[in-house]
Amino acid sequence: MEDIFHKFGPLCKDVEFQTLIDLLDNLIPAALDVYSIIFCSGSCDQYVDTIFRLWTFALRWERKNYNKIPLAFLSDYFYWKDNNHPFLEAIQSHLVNFNDYYVENWHSRIRRSTTSHHSSDAITSQAFILDSNELTLFNSFRKFKSYPYKESTLNYLKYKTSLFLIDYFHQIYQNLGKSKKINNRKNEYEFATLNEKVKLKCLPAGYHSSKTPSNNTCDYCNQIFIVKDEQEGIMLICGHAYHHRCFGEKNNRCDYCLEYYKKGVVSNVKSYINRLEKDNVVNDNLLLDEIVNEENEDDNNDEYEITEDERISLDFRNALVSINNW
Repeated sequence: MEDIFHKFGPLCKDVEFQTLIDLLDNLIPAALDVYSIIFCSGSCDQYVDTIFRLWTFALRWERKNYNKIPLAFLSDYFYWKDNNHPFLEAIQSHLVNFNDYYVENWHSRIRRSTTSHHSSDAITSQAFILDSNELTLFNSFRKFKSYPYKESTLNYLKYKTSLFLIDYFHQIYQNLGKSKKINNRKNEYEFATLNEKVKLKCLPAGYHSSKTPSNNTCDYCNQIFIVKDEQEGIMLICGHAYHHRCFGEKNNRCDYCLEYYKKGVVSNVKSYINRLEKDNVVNDNLLLDEIVNEENEDDNNDEYEITEDERISLDFRNALVSINNW
């Protein structure tokens, strides 16, 4: 990534480039690490921070329930913290024990294969059928002694992914400045590399704020970046960029996105409270969205040999060298 950033420059504000960086450096790490690394390691403070970060994604994507449920958890957590509640120490010291992932996962599978018209006996029977075919619940609590991937397989996948990303960044570089907003009611952008319309919800947080990130200028003083290096300014993951002096005047924070998040908290908390007051008994089907976005994936853990290792490795090295020739 250092070679890529060096080629594009640390203050590149191209909307397509920033959207891809947001995906690689923000969305994917948070989504993949929140459970497998952060939660399982018991890092409570980092877990809380990541839950808020995931909520900001749901806010952008306008997910009906995900933009509310994390706020309920954060409200509980900060209540415990402000009132020195004994449960705070329990969850900070034993976070990994508060784990209902397997239950939620299994519950999601049952819901996907049944309807509200099924009787309790029918649902129970379907659960037995699912488990007998897939052993999902059983395998969830098994500890496999061997890692399912060989080192050669991981290297192959790493180089294969890197080749794809280098090629895609190359295409974006060739189309710098060509992606633009389409003036229509849908508030869409046209990405030059993809040659497709992209909805606003796919873009970084800055494009949802009251000030859309400008092109090649500071988003505070509106002056053009002259040198366009790290000595002149700072580029934020939200898509906004500032001169160092301007960022200092803003107390080293992006007020545009902060205001966007504040409004999101207020509106979704209000909606959540109204829903609770409307129904005495909260309907899980309305409040809880699927925790796990399950696909019909192939969970085959069989190891396999890769015969293209050397070719992929060589292609990857050549692609790195070619970056300077774009």
